[in-house]
Amino acid sequence: MKKKIAYYIFIAAFFIVCLVPSAGMLLKGESQPAANEILAQRPELILEDGTFNSEITADLTSYFADRFAFRQEMITGYAAIQAALFQESSAEDVILGEDGWLFYKDTSDDFLHRSTLSDRSIQGIVRTLTLMQDYASEQGTSFLFTVAPNKNSLTPASEKMPDIGKVRKEEKNLQKLERAMKAQNICYADLTQVLSSGTDGESYYHRLDSHWNNMGAAVAAEELAEHLGVDIWPWTEGPYRRVKNHKGDLYEMLYPAGKKTDENIEFDRKFSFRYLINDQTVPAPPSTEDIFDSEGKSSAGRAAGPADDSLTKDAVQDGAFDYYSDSRPEPDRIKIETINSGSDEGNLLMFRDSFGNALYPFLADTFSYCAFSRLVPYRMDWLSEGDFDYVVVEIVERNLKNLAVKAPVMPAPPISYNDDMKSENGVSESAVRIAGTGETDVQADVSISAELPGYALISGTYDAENIDENTRIFIETEGMLYEACPVGSALEERQTDACFTAYLPEDILKGRDFSVILCRDGKFYRNSCETIWE
Repeated sequence: MKKKIAYYIFIAAFFIVCLVPSAGMLLKGESQPAANEILAQRPELILEDGTFNSEITADLTSYFADRFAFRQEMITGYAAIQAALFQESSAEDVILGEDGWLFYKDTSDDFLHRSTLSDRSIQGIVRTLTLMQDYASEQGTSFLFTVAPNKNSLTPASEKMPDIGKVRKEEKNLQKLERAMKAQNICYADLTQVLSSGTDGESYYHRLDSHWNNMGAAVAAEELAEHLGVDIWPWTEGPYRRVKNHKGDLYEMLYPAGKKTDENIEFDRKFSFRYLINDQTVPAPPSTEDIFDSEGKSSAGRAAGPADDSLTKDAVQDGAFDYYSDSRPEPDRIKIETINSGSDEGNLLMFRDSFGNALYPFLADTFSYCAFSRLVPYRMDWLSEGDFDYVVVEIVERNLKNLAVKAPVMPAPPISYNDDMKSENGVSESAVRIAGTGETDVQADVSISAELPGYALISGTYDAENIDENTRIFIETEGMLYEACPVGSALEERQTDACFTAYLPEDILKGRDFSVILCRDGKFYRNSCETIWE
């Protein structure tokens, strides 16, 4: 009889355990995503085209697997057990370091000096940066490129990395790129040196986040300002204080229901810039505590609602004004615009990534007008539409490979034939004609550009067997040459690293054939192509 009762109790407990997650969705609500997690969306029985969703069962399974109640708590508990017993991370993208440090797994190749970019890709990136720099110069704009180092590329954070493999002796991607940029005179701000260590070994990066902290962002901003030759407030000299209010992205990936926060820096000085939203201006929050989200996430740039410039931090804390949801530039907003009437340092266009979330308020406080964009590919054509004095391109070290994939949106520079092979352009009509028989296999696609009205986008690949990494690529049509960026999407698809991309005026290609000319060591290879429209 006792065995039978125990059996019934076990069966009841089993069904209760099975029902709790589903029943909890009715009481507690659906589980929400953690950090950058993407959950399955609610499935539809009838699709948009009016047909029955034949995958409804699989879709429902995925939906409930991602959304059941207490999911985050269960994930957090399991992760804590794994970390405590086995010193292992249960999150695929998170590396568990020493002393509670967390690292982003995508930085492992860089840390181990496992170069993922070929010499051809490195040279393609540098040539593209050269074309961007030249284009900016033509628009009367100063160009600056910078790389936000991975956390484990710096001390003391690098000392907290676990043993994940043998560090190779070869150069890593950033080192190769820096050497190639120096040879081509690219205007570059090296942030690795200034961020390597703070005072007394203090880290400029978060323990529980993949990004720099507010002090690291301030150091980076001051270094960029020095390279641009503009005056910036000496944020790093203080006054500031330490606050423990930052919930790191890596921590949230690993422990989605965890409550631990990271230490951050809060500067006392009030930001003076204002956000430009729908042609209206709203003031910035009065301090970095509010800029960098006192709720625990690095949501730099929350705009305040109606308020006057006399508003103080105490007034904010006392509830004297509220944040308006419709006037908050979220940190991942594609484009954020700011103005500062008290600055005479000119106008800045900056292409950024997530590291720009903490960085841009310091720059917004420095320049008269700023446009911060997360668009990829970079919209260099904006320089011709606005009155920009400076353009800055910032990218994190782990994403350098993206520069070899996405060519900037800008007109391909026209190149005039010149009989002098030692000329600046290095292109000779006679040389092209003489070497015209040296063909190599080229594949090119032509389409109307969606980003650049009035322009056609030419992209393609070439046979790299007889062409080295220093090859320059030109599009020839109607007696004119246009230089292409030697990067392209084919690399992303891992087809080849011999790619090119160019934007040419639509009217010069319409109804006309063109040639792709590859130049190596004074030798030219011509390949004829056809357009796709009349």
